[in-house]
Amino acid sequence: PGVAESGAWKSKSGKYRSGAYAITSAFRGRCNFRPPRISVMTHEFIHTLGIPDLSDGAGDFVGKGLGDYDVMANAHGANGAQTHPSHLSPWSKLKLSWITPIEINKDGIYELPPSALSDSYFIIQKKFPYREYLLLENRQRLKWDVLLRGEGILVYHIDDTVGMKNRGYPGQPGWPSNGKHYKIAVLGSDRQFHLETGHNKNDASDHWLSGALAPGPIELEATAKGVYPNTNSYQFGKIQQTGIVIDDFEFNSSTRRMKFRVSGLDPTPQPTEAYVATPAVTNVPTSRPTSRPTMSPTLKPSTRPSFGPSLSPTSKPSTRPSFGPS
Repeated sequence: PGVAESGAWKSKSGKYRSGAYAITSAFRGRCNFRPPRISVMTHEFIHTLGIPDLSDGAGDFVGKGLGDYDVMANAHGANGAQTHPSHLSPWSKLKLSWITPIEINKDGIYELPPSALSDSYFIIQKKFPYREYLLLENRQRLKWDVLLRGEGILVYHIDDTVGMKNRGYPGQPGWPSNGKHYKIAVLGSDRQFHLETGHNKNDASDHWLSGALAPGPIELEATAKGVYPNTNSYQFGKIQQTGIVIDDFEFNSSTRRMKFRVSGLDPTPQPTEAYVATPAVTNVPTSRPTSRPTMSPTLKPSTRPSFGPSLSPTSKPSTRPSFGPS
């Protein structure tokens, strides 16, 4: 199989040239006449639309890239038999302008229908640097995704400044400040980084059905005290807390819809005055007032006031002032 970009072939006169095209084998396997299956053909055709391979790409065949969460990462499908190409990830659909994710920019409860039945996705860009963001989808075992091992909310951490050869995970020297991470990283709820380490291509516990995806510590190198993955920003190896928390997941088994809560996006209200801890002021008296005073007021002073000075003033000073220097 192979792909040629637009203009790869031109006629001798230069008057004609080809558009982008893909070539796949007319048969499956070697030395037989079995017809090909749909997965590889789908993968190669989507290349002509401009989507690159989303497998690991490092050349050591260890990492799995996006695994079974995008046909551009695994051309053979979840069962390896080429019969069930996975749906495209929201990143691929976004690059093709097939979807317009709804932006989450304030705290609240959000809901998603299954991505296999809808074009509804969420994007969180607030508190991330330019070209770094989160994409959220409700990935259910429906249609072409029926062979996935799990279902629920998938959270993708996107950094469009790097590629899929940029594999990184806890335990790697200098990670996460070494700047190593996939362009499209699945933030699995099991926190195992199985796609990066090559353990599998999809896992039931990659999906969020419970727990919380929250900020992590600012560590130059991951320690056992750190919680990974998290919602920290890590572009160019600069680790910053976004404060974003995604939790309170709720699955509706009849509609296959998922609800979840996002917090940490709203600014913390700043007091207009310095806070002083004082007892609360009561708005009502603590006891009912009496209808009349307990003591009658006096109508006249108890003693006659004295209007004169207490001492008679002297008519002249007791000593003659001295005007000379002392």
